[in-house]
Amino acid sequence: MRSSISNTITQAGVFILLLGLLSSCHTLYYKAFGIQFYDFSHPYNDSVVIAESTKYFGDAAAIGSMDTTYLETLYLMPDTAFTHTSSKGFMKVMSQPLNAVWFNRQKALYALVANCDADNKGLVKVNLTWQYYLHSFPIDSNLSFKTQFSADDFAKQVRIVRPGINHSDTVQYYVYILWSQFMGRQYQNFLREWGNYFRQYTGAQVVVVNMDQVWARATRKDY
Repeated sequence: MRSSISNTITQAGVFILLLGLLSSCHTLYYKAFGIQFYDFSHPYNDSVVIAESTKYFGDAAAIGSMDTTYLETLYLMPDTAFTHTSSKGFMKVMSQPLNAVWFNRQKALYALVANCDADNKGLVKVNLTWQYYLHSFPIDSNLSFKTQFSADDFAKQVRIVRPGINHSDTVQYYVYILWSQFMGRQYQNFLREWGNYFRQYTGAQVVVVNMDQVWARATRKDY
């Protein structure tokens, strides 16, 4: 059973990473987009994760690293926990290399903005942008399904490596900014745009979460 689950998760992980090459449903070229996800052997350590996250979010946001069992946790959720999707469908949308995961004040899932939701800028050197979503606070909810998966459930998967400023008395939304170095300069674009957004708009408890350890484990040959 364990082997079957692991193989399925690995296959799904590879498929999800291929989705990281998609924007507006068009295949992207590695060099044009600066994507480096084909090498998972050197995940960022905590000190680099903190430095990279702080560069774009300062000291206000908490910084974390996703637990290596994240994909398994999503995959093993029963389909009864969802409306209008399945555990596999949920795993796919929640496991994109770049993703802004929003929960509302009641800690229910509110919105997801991933790499596949980006627009393209440039031809030879292409950059992704998420400005379409960043014009107001909060962003518009874009979910086509409902789930019992809450902000508390999500928080259990995140290992905090540096606490942020606690806004529990004024928080309206809980937002997790997921990123991976394997997306090359696109993760920098992603962090920069969301970092600028949360400097402009307050009212969210933000945690910047690195996904490198998840992909490193999911693509190991002995996994």
